[in-house]
Amino acid sequence: MLRSGVAITYNGELYNVEELRSSLFDLGHRILSRSDTELVLISYLEWGKQCLSRLEGMFSFAIWDSDRNELFLARDRFGEKPLYYARFEETLFFASEISALVSISNIDPNIDRDSIDHFLARMYVPPWRSIYSNISQIPPSHYAIFRNGHLEIEKYYNFEKEAEFEHYEGAKSELRELLKSSVRDRIRNSDVEVALFLSGGVDSSLVCALSSEVAESRLKAFTVDYGGAASEAQYARHVSDLFSLELIECSLGVPTIEDLDLTLKTIGEPHADSSNIAQLMVSRCASQYVKVVLSGDGADELFLGYPWHERALKRMPQHRLQMRLSEVCVFDDLHRQRLWGRLRTRSDQHVPEVLAESQLQGIDRLTFFDLFSHLPGQILTKVDRLSMRYGLEVRAPFLDSRIASFAFGLPIGVKRLEGTGKIILRDILSDLTDHSFAWRPKQGFGAPHRVWLRTASFQDKMYQCLGSGAAIRSIFDPIEVDKVIQEHRVANDDDFRSDQRIWSLLCLERWLSEVHSDYR
Repeated sequence: MLRSGVAITYNGELYNVEELRSSLFDLGHRILSRSDTELVLISYLEWGKQCLSRLEGMFSFAIWDSDRNELFLARDRFGEKPLYYARFEETLFFASEISALVSISNIDPNIDRDSIDHFLARMYVPPWRSIYSNISQIPPSHYAIFRNGHLEIEKYYNFEKEAEFEHYEGAKSELRELLKSSVRDRIRNSDVEVALFLSGGVDSSLVCALSSEVAESRLKAFTVDYGGAASEAQYARHVSDLFSLELIECSLGVPTIEDLDLTLKTIGEPHADSSNIAQLMVSRCASQYVKVVLSGDGADELFLGYPWHERALKRMPQHRLQMRLSEVCVFDDLHRQRLWGRLRTRSDQHVPEVLAESQLQGIDRLTFFDLFSHLPGQILTKVDRLSMRYGLEVRAPFLDSRIASFAFGLPIGVKRLEGTGKIILRDILSDLTDHSFAWRPKQGFGAPHRVWLRTASFQDKMYQCLGSGAAIRSIFDPIEVDKVIQEHRVANDDDFRSDQRIWSLLCLERWLSEVHSDYR
């Protein structure tokens, strides 16, 4: 039962609404609306901070409880929704967007060099920090309590194994039902039409296949056609034909610097995912038709779908995470030290504290890093910010606590074997499509930025942006910046690290000159 003295501000969506409503009703609560915001507040009143274990969905929220004289804040398990905060004396400010905090007169945005160093290595700002030293984020799967000027942050969810693997066919059947249930929950807990993002890869194709089984009407699907070898549009067409989807294609040629600026302004922080512009464009396109779409995000992290997982498995268990950190690194330690020059601010804080304290070992430890850092920092930041710019809500069926626990309980060989990842997902998909389609090599949603960087019009503008007046030259050693540019000028088509380095510098430069400058 609601009482006076409590108030909530909430951003998100719950998928176990009926189950939660039934439990609260049985406990004697009177529920006045169909809103999941009300359910979150009543759940807090009934179970306190333990309510978080009962919420299945994506969310960030804050509840003020005057009886306790405290503010309770929480962020969902996977970090799908953002929650920034800043402190000034005895006051706590919080918001879903960093721009809201830097607009407060008491908060002077001071660039965090450790966060920039992390960006240089990983292409994103850590999802437990921000680009500013005086603004942070509530980490994924954490809550915070602010009382009498004191802030306490605690973890409420651990990625743990639900049960040990026993029989492959049984596990395959159970996983298919879990995925189908998750898809069903995300489609039926919507008052508006739900559509699909379809890249043509395994993950989004599987979501499309299962969606077609539970949907009550024909579904729309949206894909990006880059043109040339980088495009997976032909595979998206194949899936749409198989499952009678209405496919809407968004064609994307060589973008402009202004397109890049728009993505960075929307995200609010430096971010160098090569598919940012594509995500923005397909979100804009989809928003003209629907307000909710399903995606395949999270499958690679849970089911060892990335190439670096293969290389990590060849190492001793105790060395796998370190290999992941060092090998998948845009600017390695030496490059970053050279860029910083005499400032010597290269950071070693690239592993979240919660992982440093974890008892997980081997591939589980690496998977935790991917779920806690890479997924929310790189993938979900891109998807949430760029889709929400157009009022488009993206729901990810793989990011369900039941599926995460199930995936952790699977042996490595069921997830990755002999150069191929997501074995069990491909096997499920092959039952729904065909073997050759389900088992083709991973391509990924990454845009052909290497082609863009070698297109004369874009390249000339890029070199101009990084020239003598560039803002990054006031942070890094200008001679070393020139070396990065020169390395890219002479690099061959196989030197993808050179492309990543100059793309990252360009993204940082445009953020500094077009976004940060507006905050000052």
